[in-house]
Amino acid sequence: MNVKWILTIVSAVALTGCSSQPQPATGSAKPPYQRFVPIPPETIPTQNVPWNGFVALDTKTGTLCRTIINKQFPAGSWVNDIPACSQILKAEADSHDQ
Repeated sequence: MNVKWILTIVSAVALTGCSSQPQPATGSAKPPYQRFVPIPPETIPTQNVPWNGFVALDTKTGTLCRTIINKQFPAGSWVNDIPACSQILKAEADSHDQ
């Protein structure tokens, strides 16, 4: 066999395994996760809801929560009756500490 032919075959075999694209990791890769998902105002009663994203859904517990804690609305507003998302996280952390 010709030396050029052998070098061509060896080079072709060596290059077929190379790729400029990184291979996706297999195994324990987790999909992205967002625990508190903002709720658009058109999907809930918008009375006294100041802006889009003020109310969120806790995807772990299924609870609605406020994204801001230090805002009070007129008495009787349903928004005052739901917990803040940070309070949910704190209560969960406190229950794990005990």
